[in-house]
Amino acid sequence: MRAQAFLIGIAAALLALTGCGGGGQENVCEPGAQQGCDCGGGQTGAQLCRQDGSGWEACQCLCWPNCGERVCGPDPLCGQSCGACAGGERCTAQGKCEAQPDGDAEADGDVSDGEESDGEASDGDATDDDGPDGDDELDDLDGTDDDIETDGDDEMEIDTRELFPEDEFFECDSADCGTGDLSCEGDALSRCGRDEHGCMRWTVIENCAGQGGVCVGWGDAPHCEYPLFVELGGEAGIRALIAEFTNQAVEDERIGWLFAHADVPTMNNLLYSWICHAAGGGCTYFGSPLGPAHEQMAITNAMFDAYLEDLAAAMDRRGIAHSESFDADLPGDELMAIFEAARADVVSDPDGALVYFNRLGGMPAIRDLVAEWLILMVTDARLDEFFLDADLDRKNEQMVNQFCALTDGFCVYEGGSMFDAHAGLCLADAHYDAALEDLVSAMDGVGIATSPGFDGSAVGDPLVVMIEGFRAEIVQDCP
Repeated sequence: MRAQAFLIGIAAALLALTGCGGGGQENVCEPGAQQGCDCGGGQTGAQLCRQDGSGWEACQCLCWPNCGERVCGPDPLCGQSCGACAGGERCTAQGKCEAQPDGDAEADGDVSDGEESDGEASDGDATDDDGPDGDDELDDLDGTDDDIETDGDDEMEIDTRELFPEDEFFECDSADCGTGDLSCEGDALSRCGRDEHGCMRWTVIENCAGQGGVCVGWGDAPHCEYPLFVELGGEAGIRALIAEFTNQAVEDERIGWLFAHADVPTMNNLLYSWICHAAGGGCTYFGSPLGPAHEQMAITNAMFDAYLEDLAAAMDRRGIAHSESFDADLPGDELMAIFEAARADVVSDPDGALVYFNRLGGMPAIRDLVAEWLILMVTDARLDEFFLDADLDRKNEQMVNQFCALTDGFCVYEGGSMFDAHAGLCLADAHYDAALEDLVSAMDGVGIATSPGFDGSAVGDPLVVMIEGFRAEIVQDCP
């Protein structure tokens, strides 16, 4: 039996609203567009976009007919028509159409001559032109058994179409779904519900493709999936994360010295193109391969771990979700996995045993050593006169960079030559011997071992030998 539903007039009522544009403001929705909305209790309403595109009108929640197997008369839920019977038929209290009985026939559709029939009279005419007499009981529109009197001469036909004109009926071609069902309709996530006609329809609730994703999970928890690039906030979100991340790495005492001579804006652009490419954003990484780009930096696993800790802290501040151990499927976990996969290319001295700078303990050890050595020399009565007017902070920075560069760390010494730096000081060999004694004491104080003869058997021996090598440039006897 054809399903029919009463045409709701809310769309026409809302479209009748008029208004002017918002002076150039960006539209929230397309003026006149319509979408489904949730009315609760499994019911779906409708709402239209305002004429100026500034937003959606209030959700119009109406009562949808619940006719069930009824084909005529009012539905028991809303009192709206479920349809009308054809001429010569009447609507029963159960919402069924049956043949209109003549004066002698039973209301069950048997013909008057007593022969069995499927509802059609054997003589081809099952109705009486004179119609029923005034004593017949007819069901009224509300499904009750109230008597409806006729004059016995005019044919009485209960036809709800007289109350609900034909153009107010809509023939549903309903989707085969239940209220609240989810489905991937094309590349959009859609929910099943009743439209403004009461018909079951799929309504788009998330345009996956329009946001760079795809709808997946046909029949099994359908949902939108987006590339990591989108989940990280696209270009704006990733660039903001990089800025946060780089700022922290530059200030990190464990690794910040690696960026001392970096062009940070260029570095950030390279990092963005790398993340964008790896995260499915369609970018091309235009930097050097990671291995050659980091080969001279003598990066250890400990340094790389510090770098990832700074990344995790930046993700926290930017609100990028991740699990505690970065082993789930959250956006932060996926990004961390991309960086972790680069460890093999970036780390060239995993345990710090290959490069002398790292064997000494890296930048933390070099800083501690230089600071300790300066304190000993400044307080050494044999040498203190040479530091009376010295800028100790600047000297400390220069010496740290010099020691880092000497031991193959990723540093650039920008000071002058040893001869020029010490010209006019009139340093004698005795002064230099005192300075070397203070150096060995400082190394012992920060835990860098030396052997008595500096024969290379202890980790600190090569450094002492290097400093001894500057004696010829630094010792300058005055006349």
